[in-house]
Amino acid sequence: MTQKTFSYLFYGLFILIGALSIGFVPGALSYPYGSAIAICIISLPLVVALYKNFGLQKTVLSFLVLSLFALAIEYTGLVTGWPYGHFEYTGELGARIFGILPWTVGFSWTPLMLGAVAMVYPFTKSKTLRILLPVVILVVFDLLLDPVAVSVGMWQFAEQGAYYGVPFRNFVGWGISGLIGSQISYLLFVKAPARAMASLGISFYISIALWTLVALFRGLYIPFAIGLVLSVLVAVIHYRYAKNSGN
Repeated sequence: MTQKTFSYLFYGLFILIGALSIGFVPGALSYPYGSAIAICIISLPLVVALYKNFGLQKTVLSFLVLSLFALAIEYTGLVTGWPYGHFEYTGELGARIFGILPWTVGFSWTPLMLGAVAMVYPFTKSKTLRILLPVVILVVFDLLLDPVAVSVGMWQFAEQGAYYGVPFRNFVGWGISGLIGSQISYLLFVKAPARAMASLGISFYISIALWTLVALFRGLYIPFAIGLVLSVLVAVIHYRYAKNSGN
């Protein structure tokens, strides 16, 4: 069995077992070590891809800068309500900074940001599009993620919105944080070759597959449909990468 085949089998089983657990097992998110380990497993392909393509220094710098930004803006949101609206974490996602913010937030948000960048970067050289399109992808992904997260008890909002209990302000907040994160990512990878950027999306794709299945299992059909659209987009991008791999 090749390493690539093993990776596909491992993450395929991981996604299926994880989705079944989150979707059907009561209290599946009440084990902080389990959640933290799962987040690290999802992030691992990004760590490996960064290291192989850009080296240790860029790997550490990327995770450090983007994770610290994510933690900072998330903490601001928890304390002030800006930019996402007032909310709180109700699931056990790891030890909490200042008693309210799981440390895993930074480590889980970085693959989402860089994954969205990886989906766009090779298709355009326009600075404007390389910054704005990842933001659109992130907000669309959150239309999948947040309803599922609220449904399974990962976090909850003080203000109940019309979209599965998620307020519209939250998506505006994702747009704001995504725009800043996309600008940071552009500065980090402005000179990176397109082929090197392609592999940075794998962790994001794993997250899309996982939450799409959980949405199906929880009966959240609009988020599930959004997840399917994202999955098709991922498949098209992967096909294009494979087709042009020799170029």
